[in-house]
Amino acid sequence: MRRLGGTLEFKINEDEILFVEAGGLLGVIPSRRERTIFMNTAEDEVALFLEPRDLIVISAFRADDKMKRGIKALAYLLLETGNPLVVLPEDHPGSRRLKMVVSAADRVRLSCDITPGTHPDHHLLCSAPALSGMEIVSVDGGVELLNAPPGIRVWREVLDW
Repeated sequence: MRRLGGTLEFKINEDEILFVEAGGLLGVIPSRRERTIFMNTAEDEVALFLEPRDLIVISAFRADDKMKRGIKALAYLLLETGNPLVVLPEDHPGSRRLKMVVSAADRVRLSCDITPGTHPDHHLLCSAPALSGMEIVSVDGGVELLNAPPGIRVWREVLDW
């Protein structure tokens, strides 16, 4: 980890996930290669064409071991099996039951002011309130966390698949 003013910078190896914890839990994985993730809405299917520098960010609304395992499982489903993302209509009752949501871009802004699972813009991601306002930015070989809250806990783990 390297601290640059209010910014935290982390290197991530190709086989690692970066976990960020503060009220909720994030899993951050660099794409590392061109890939396609499909996103299904009620009306359409959208292909997200990722570049090697893009990040896949998975946000869980609580932080515990079960959510950590869930983030790794969701990453596996997306990256290894090609499972699509689902975007629900804004008034869909299922959005209240979502435990995790995903975004993929080279820069992702976290917000607790959107309804989980209903926002198709892949640069904006629903998060726990303590992480709201933070930005996750791709940098060469890693990520920067901008506007990181005080007391944030960050660590890397190997993706063992």
